[in-house]
Amino acid sequence: MLAAAAMGSLWDSILVALGWFDYGSPFAPYWIVALWMVFATTLNVSLRWLKSRYLLGAMFGAVGGPLAYYAGEKLGAFTYADPLISLGAQAVGWALLMPLMLRVAQRLDGFGAARKVELCSS
Repeated sequence: MLAAAAMGSLWDSILVALGWFDYGSPFAPYWIVALWMVFATTLNVSLRWLKSRYLLGAMFGAVGGPLAYYAGEKLGAFTYADPLISLGAQAVGWALLMPLMLRVAQRLDGFGAARKVELCSS
């Protein structure tokens, strides 16, 4: 979760610094960082099937990430300077970050370790 918070905070802060997003603050706000952390909790559970499928993860991120942000913008959470450029940047960013988050989640998978211990002790 902390790795996702760091990646998300950095990524969203870069988009703010470039002027493509406006959260009303110079950096990614705490609530968007919290959303990155909540998303990270899904990587070893409901999105487990996506692990080690990095290309599929990149495609999933390139579509799903911008869609989530588009919905947030429509709800008034932030504003785009230019929606086309901002959504394109999100697609590229999520296509890169999603496989990286999957790799980190795979490496730090506490659920997988618990299952291995359980199988070995049987």
